[in-house]
Amino acid sequence: MTTSHDLADAVGRKKIADALGVLPTAVSNAVVRGWFPSSWFLVVKSMADQVGQDCPPELFKMRVSDTPNVDASRARQPAPVQKGKHGKRVGA
Repeated sequence: MTTSHDLADAVGRKKIADALGVLPTAVSNAVVRGWFPSSWFLVVKSMADQVGQDCPPELFKMRVSDTPNVDASRARQPAPVQKGKHGKRVGA
């Protein structure tokens, strides 16, 4: 399993800091803590992909579904809008 140390070593702490616009100490603190802020995921994932390093979402405190048949794409769809008899939105 990839650790925060593995990921930071493969990508480079200074490179991560520069790409995110944070100080290198922020990256070092995250490595010591063992996880990165979730807001860093897309940037660090892209950098990790460029160097062929695994970038597990768990290192960013994201939950991974243990149910293989879950369709995560449906989770982003907004709820349907319900309208009353006069065409006005009801509920929510």
